[in-house]
Amino acid sequence: MSLALKKVPRSGTGWYDRWFYFLSRICVVRLYAANDMHRAARIGEIMKIAIAQDGNRVSEHFGHCQGYAIFDVEESIIYRRDDLPSPGHEPGRLPVFLAEHGVDLIIAGGMGPRAVDLFRENGINVLLGIGGNVDYVAQDYIAGRLSPGKSSCHHEDGGECDGAH
Repeated sequence: MSLALKKVPRSGTGWYDRWFYFLSRICVVRLYAANDMHRAARIGEIMKIAIAQDGNRVSEHFGHCQGYAIFDVEESIIYRRDDLPSPGHEPGRLPVFLAEHGVDLIIAGGMGPRAVDLFRENGINVLLGIGGNVDYVAQDYIAGRLSPGKSSCHHEDGGECDGAH
């Protein structure tokens, strides 16, 4: 029985090039294993992230936003961004609308608890309490630097948001 070794691809022949390749592989493996919540880090899996946006900023309330920035992510790399206009605020419609577009995660400044439940019923994870530029937010999520905060929308007794956002 013979043991075949896989040839290591490298750009040069020096020890530095081999060492750099070795370290880059270790870092990638640790990134993939570091946080299972980031499903986009798995090799070969495509993830769609929707960020509720007003202009180029994360909207404080997903239901009243102008639209959604949709990021297609594979192996922790954004390879496509589309802007999807909002179909309007109709209770219960937005989770189905985004699920029809293949979204895996919604990021927003805030939403009510009923909407969160509807997203989860449609297989979409929710990350709230986020603000900033949508492109930076997407990059921070992929890098594992994004932490959920407190929802900026506060629904009283399951009612509608006061619209003060």
